[in-house]
This record gives sequence, C-alpha cells and structure tokens, in this order.
Amino acid sequence: MPDFLDLVDFDIWYRNIANHSRTNRIPAFLRLVREGLIQNDLMYWGLLRASYEDSEQLYRSLKHLEDLFYPTDRPIHHDLMMLSEEKEHLESMPDEFFVFRGVSARSHCGWSWTTDRAVAEWFACRSVKGKRKPTLLLGKVRKAHVIAYLSGAESEFIVAPAHVTMLGYERVTKTFNGFPHLSIVTGEEDGLHNLPPPT
Repeated sequence: MPDFLDLVDFDIWYRNIANHSRTNRIPAFLRLVREGLIQNDLMYWGLLRASYEDSEQLYRSLKHLEDLFYPTDRPIHHDLMMLSEEKEHLESMPDEFFVFRGVSARSHCGWSWTTDRAVAEWFACRSVKGKRKPTLLLGKVRKAHVIAYLSGAESEFIVAPAHVTMLGYERVTKTFNGFPHLSIVTGEEDGLHNLPPPT
C-alpha cells in the first residue's frame, strides 16, 4: 500500500476514486468536491494528493488542476498533502533549484517535475508513439512556489507551469535495450540555452 494513503480516508478513496481508471481519478475527485462530499481540509488535500499521484495521462485534467491546487472556496493547505519526511525534504531544498521533466508533445505544460534527471528521461521515452519526439525539459523553480514534494522513486515536485522558469530542452532517444539515451542538445538556433549542472 502506498505511503500516501496514510493521508486519506480509505473508504472514500476506494469507493469513489480508486475504482476509476487512473486516467479518470482527478475527474472522480473533482466530482466529490462538486457534490460537497469532501468534509474537511485534511480530507480534501489528502485525497487530492492521492488522486494526483496515482493518476496517468494528467494532461487530460490540466484545465482542472489550478482550481484544485489553488481553490478559492477553502483555505490553501498544501502542507497537508505531504508526509512529515516530505515536508522536511522540501524545507531542506535551496531557495531555487533545477528541475527536469520528460515529455512528449502533449504534456509540455505539466505540473510534475523532478530533480532526478534519469527519472525524467525515462518518462520522456515511456509512452511516445508515432512522430512525437521524447524530450527532456530543463527548468528552475523557487522553493516558495512548490506546492508539494512527493517522495518515492520519482522525487516529484508539484509546481504550477507558470512558476517554472524554462531554461532549455534536450531530445531523448531509446537505445536498443530500452533505456533512454540523450542524443541532441538544444543550441542557440532554438532560442534556448543548455542547463548548467546543478550545484
């Protein structure tokens, strides 16, 4: 059982959200909100985190995420989305730091970023089909703008797209054994700049 489920109401999660496909868990959560079934802030932020982290193809829900992460009808308590060790990790980060995101053409404006370059490369190659080119986005964020840090294999930081300073990108290709391999680095002709190594 994922650690994040320590934050949520099990009955509501399993009966109303987890029984939906992973592409429909944000809409399922949104339905609970609109029907007035989210009773308190702890339930809201815990279920939002669980729905977000356990979702696939989040680009389908982009239009809802800003309203859910920054609601106007309830207090904003992003800290309630994190376990205690996740709060400590976020607090330990510098005021500004580099992040990566692996994308295809559909998901450039996502909210999920990572400090682990290898994770971003894997996501870039994971579901690319047809003529879409797997791409590693390179950016910088301020700690104050991070909504939440989600621990685990992905070292994920949730940040609104508007709060990510884009620095450049690199193309990623798959090698014969399925692991990603960086093949093309952006140049000045793209109007972008390469990311300096994190300090």
